[in-house]
Order: sequence, then C-alpha cells, then structure tokens
Amino acid sequence: MRRSLFATVALLLAVAHAAPASAEERIIGGEAAFINDFPFMLSLQEEGVHVCGAVIVSEKYALTTAHCTRKVAVEDLSVRVGSTKHGTGGAKVEIATVAAHPLFDRRTADFDIAALRFKTDLPHNVNVAEVEVAYLPPAAGDELMVAGWGDTERGGELAARLRTTTIPKVDWDECAGKIRITARIMCAGPSDGSKGICLGDSGGPGIKGGRLVGVISWSLAKCMDPHLESAGYTGFVDVTNKAVRDWIKAVTKV
Repeated sequence: MRRSLFATVALLLAVAHAAPASAEERIIGGEAAFINDFPFMLSLQEEGVHVCGAVIVSEKYALTTAHCTRKVAVEDLSVRVGSTKHGTGGAKVEIATVAAHPLFDRRTADFDIAALRFKTDLPHNVNVAEVEVAYLPPAAGDELMVAGWGDTERGGELAARLRTTTIPKVDWDECAGKIRITARIMCAGPSDGSKGICLGDSGGPGIKGGRLVGVISWSLAKCMDPHLESAGYTGFVDVTNKAVRDWIKAVTKV
C-alpha cells in the first residue's frame, strides 16, 4: 500500500496515508469513538483497503485530500459509510468521479483537497449524515475535534475502530515561523506532540462548533518524528480560506 510524503523546504511533512492492518488504539492521545457521533466520517478505500479518511458534505459528495487520490484509478476507490470499523459494517459505496483541486502542489501540500462523487445514493440512517462546511475560521487556541482510523505510533498499525481527540489551533504566524506553509494551510496541535494524527488519518475532519473547518493533510506528530522542533503540528486544508471554500462550492454546490 502506498505511503506519501510532502516536503516543505527542509522539513518532510509526513502525510497521514496508511498501510492496512488492525489494532485497538490509534489516533495519538485519543479515545474510542462511535460512528453515530461522527456520522459524516468515511473510510476511503483502495481495492477494499483503508487508505484515508473522508467527510460527507452532501448527499452526492465527500471531501478528502488530493494526495489520497493521486495516481489511483477511480474504479479502485470506494468508501465505507455508517460504520465504527473501517473493515466491516455499514455499507460500501463506490466512487463515480474524483475532482482534485487544480492547484494542488504535492511539494508544499497547498490546495491538498479533492471532492469524491458517490456512484449511488448513501444509506439513510442515524449513522450517516453530512456535515456543514464552515465559512468562518476558528480562533487560535480553539480546540478542533479530529477522528480517524490511523496509527498512534511510528511503524504502527491501523485502528480497527474509530478514534478521536481534540487539538488546539495554532496561530498561523507561529506555525509559519517553524514550517514554510501557505495561506491555505491551518496548523493545530500541542507543542509536545502528545495528541495528534498519524498515518491513515489524512482526509479526515477538523471540526469546530459542529462544522467542518479543515481537512487533515499532514502530520508532524510524535508518530512521525519526535525530534523535530515542530513535532506535534497537524496540517489541515483550511476550508474556510476563500480560494478553497469557493472551489468547494463550485464543485459540490455546498
């Protein structure tokens, strides 16, 4: 299974893209979650194996990161919807089309966002729902809720069950002082790296006030390299950034 890395100047931004496996505790510093608490959460799968997260934003579309769909045939992609486990339960829905942002730059992780159009209708039950895409950004220090099936340690395995944690948004200037980032990137995470995301969590949500404010793109959490000065940061595609938000609306109509 593919693993991806983004380079930002001298630092390698380790993209949260995973290999198949199973385990019980994954998102770093997290706790068990249930799909009815995150009914918009999807497991994006390549040939039936979890590779990334994705987020339902309408009856027809989900958002994920562009790097999760790079060089993957659309006929090999599907999502598992309505299940706490990425390997069983819920329903499998195939993907009809993938639209990656045309300005996606894999070297800088700029515009790392893609829209997935479902081939068939989603199931209608309490475990399946869309999330509203925010227009206003969270403030520095606000806690963002993240969720996924990714690793909790370097070289670890995927979680069998969904995990969640919260991480504080970091001021853009503070983050940019340590990593070269663009205006479309939002940073979050404690400076000690005690909580965050890891391989397999890309494409998942950053939630504030019940709205989607970011899509997980990369991680410098301890699972990647605990010796980095910026260890602990998680990078999101800032969906409230006007250029990103306008593209989402143009493609998905939300």
